[in-house]
Amino acid sequence: MAPTLLYTLKEAAEATPFSESTLRRAVKKIRDDGTFPHPCHAKRGSKGEYLIPEASLRAWIDSLPDA
Repeated sequence: MAPTLLYTLKEAAEATPFSESTLRRAVKKIRDDGTFPHPCHAKRGSKGEYLIPEASLRAWIDSLPDA
């Protein structure tokens, strides 16, 4: 089984067109209230940092409406 790739907020921001601030707001959202950004699942690392699984980041991007 392949290991799950985890992104820090900085790495996710570098891999997407979204800022660290936007991603931080997305992972802190508990439920979708219809406003941007939609919630994005993340885990807490051993140092308390947010870690976003690759599959969650892809699903979050796919869930965004087309501009």
